[in-house]
Amino acid sequence: MNRQLEELRHKNEEEINALRKENQRLRRQLEQNSQQREKSHSNGEGEGGIGQDEFRVQTTTNQTSASRTARRHPFVDGIMEVELLAHWKGLTMSQYDGTTDPEEHVDVFTTQAGLCTLDDAILCRVFPTSLKGPALNWFTRLPPNFIDCFDTLVTHFGI
Repeated sequence: MNRQLEELRHKNEEEINALRKENQRLRRQLEQNSQQREKSHSNGEGEGGIGQDEFRVQTTTNQTSASRTARRHPFVDGIMEVELLAHWKGLTMSQYDGTTDPEEHVDVFTTQAGLCTLDDAILCRVFPTSLKGPALNWFTRLPPNFIDCFDTLVTHFGI
């Protein structure tokens, strides 16, 4: 059993390292695209004839609508900025409705989710999918910027 766990940990570490490399590559590509877009906009060459002022209006509008939807969750911005794993399949556990031991639910959740990731922000973002009924109602009514890490979520979940 210990050998199997060690093999799983090793496999997870390899996957995480591969994902980190891919993430770095994508960030560099995004940064290059952003720099090229800024360069073309500063030269008045916006996409589809959009000038710099029109680009600013579009960006502001997009940010406003994004901030409206961003506040429909209790997480700090840093948690919401982390991308979910592309290979995430969901959990095979029963959803928690508040009628059983919350600590046991957290243990089952962290055991299953830990097979795919140990990233704190991803654990936060995926955790609500393990809830239903009154437990999900509780989560959806948490105030904005209330959850800054998985430990905070777990602490308040157990109340």
